[in-house]
Amino acid sequence: MVSRWERLFALAILVVTVGAAVLALSLNPIARRMPLMVAAYTLVCLAGYFFFELRSRQAGGGQGEASPFAATDRRMLGWILAFLGLVMTLGLIPGVAVFTILFSRYESRSSWRESLVFGVGLSLAIWLTFSVALNESLYAGVLELL
Repeated sequence: MVSRWERLFALAILVVTVGAAVLALSLNPIARRMPLMVAAYTLVCLAGYFFFELRSRQAGGGQGEASPFAATDRRMLGWILAFLGLVMTLGLIPGVAVFTILFSRYESRSSWRESLVFGVGLSLAIWLTFSVALNESLYAGVLELL
């Protein structure tokens, strides 16, 4: 059973996502594609979250139970915030590379060599997909302004 704060957090994400999708509708057709894809994915994930939360309530899950995954949840939230911070400051390609290398090294305990190959390979795949194949400009990060 999830706590009241987790439900409020999910509801806040829902409100922000719907707001971002509505704001994206005012952009030109090319610029609105990415925000709308992210919003659609987020809404599907939230729908699944609310569905399973409601289903566990109906199954009689106890109120006020401590989550056995609380420490894992906080650690994963930290990784998500680190990913967002890296992408916002460094840009999409370098942010994904740095995050993937660090995550695979410290979370899955991969060797540095495997982590580097995976991080560089994923960044290369993203660059080839979006910049080369789709001819999209990728977010370059805040450091581009400096």
